[in-house]
Amino acid sequence: MTLYDHVDDYYALRQLLDEVATDEDGNPREIDEATKAALAEMADQWKGDFQAKAERVFRFRADVQAHIDACRIESQRLAGRARVNENRLRALNYLILISMSRLGIKKMDAGTFAVTVAKNPPALLVRDEEKLDPAFFDVIPEHRELNKARLKDALKDGAVVEGAELVQDESVRVK
Repeated sequence: MTLYDHVDDYYALRQLLDEVATDEDGNPREIDEATKAALAEMADQWKGDFQAKAERVFRFRADVQAHIDACRIESQRLAGRARVNENRLRALNYLILISMSRLGIKKMDAGTFAVTVAKNPPALLVRDEEKLDPAFFDVIPEHRELNKARLKDALKDGAVVEGAELVQDESVRVK
């Protein structure tokens, strides 16, 4: 029997009590001791069944909560492992980049891998926002915000802007 069934039983029991306790006109009626005892036994039985079912639901709920907590802990553990491996990957890429740069190699086949040292797209490096021309800022009510796209385009077009520059690094591409 489900918890919903217990609720349905409760409403049926209340309806039965209303029928027994009142006559056809809705006036209270005298209930004999045997009927009172039978109704009290039914109510106690319902209450005991409901409490047992509710306890099973709460135990299941606790299991679900424990599973959620375990999943969160595991996701944190896995995120930590991912960070370690990301750092390891960056270190390996840096090792390959430095080694190939020192040897003057831009392209090579390494067995099943093709390795290329390529230039990254130019990246904007803002050294000091205070030195930048106000034309590179968008005025948003109560504060100003640097429009990096506008500044980057100006630098690409050859403008000299004190406080900002374009930098272009190299990276390893492995296929």
